[in-house]
Amino acid sequence: MNGGPTLACAFFDGASACATEALLQMQGSDLVVLQAASPYLELSRAKSSTLEWPEATSARTRILSLPAGASAHSKNAPEWDAWVAAEQPKKPSAVQRMQKQWRWAIACVLAMVGLLVAMHIWGIAALSRVAVAAMPLSADEALGEHIWPQIESRYLKPSTLGPEAQKLWQSRMQAMVQKAYPDGPAPRYDLLLRASQIGPNAFALPGGRIVLTDELVKLAEREPALAEAMVLGVLAHELGHVKARHGMRHLA
Repeated sequence: MNGGPTLACAFFDGASACATEALLQMQGSDLVVLQAASPYLELSRAKSSTLEWPEATSARTRILSLPAGASAHSKNAPEWDAWVAAEQPKKPSAVQRMQKQWRWAIACVLAMVGLLVAMHIWGIAALSRVAVAAMPLSADEALGEHIWPQIESRYLKPSTLGPEAQKLWQSRMQAMVQKAYPDGPAPRYDLLLRASQIGPNAFALPGGRIVLTDELVKLAEREPALAEAMVLGVLAHELGHVKARHGMRHLA
């Protein structure tokens, strides 16, 4: 038996569940598995450089995969690691060195937290844009039609502004939209005025329905010179939600 020091292990030949007491030995560039009871009987041989040597971790056992489904097992990790360090003198990989240092472990945890936060802030938003872009506009309209009766019955009442006032605001919004989209096409919308329990507000639903509350109109009219500009500014904001399909993106 010519070679370096040996290391005791349990050898599995890949064909039987029974282990054979064996010895590992380096002979030149080859790793040789010898039967412990008959050290001159060779059980397996392989080029050391072709093997995936187990890393020196806190695990108590080491398992080395060998050709033809065979493997060598050791329950004495410190002895295995010392033998490998002596017989396979090579610098541990960067990953192995990092795994043994707390500062790298903490850095990895912080990096993972940062990645999760970034995914939550930017990743989910990007995925929602992609998902909504693949949906037809009819999906927005169907969702808007589904939730509108519930919102109207719970939070809204018929407008107290009167037909003329309602037509005035609808015509003002139509003029604003035409000016904003002179070459068309403008986003589809339907402006509705309602009295509400939510106070001065305006909101847009998927599909283009925009609700302007009486309370917001009355609040703006306290400043007659600015009322039209203030209300149309709010409505332009809501039209932006419709165009960007923000309702569907939030749902996504």
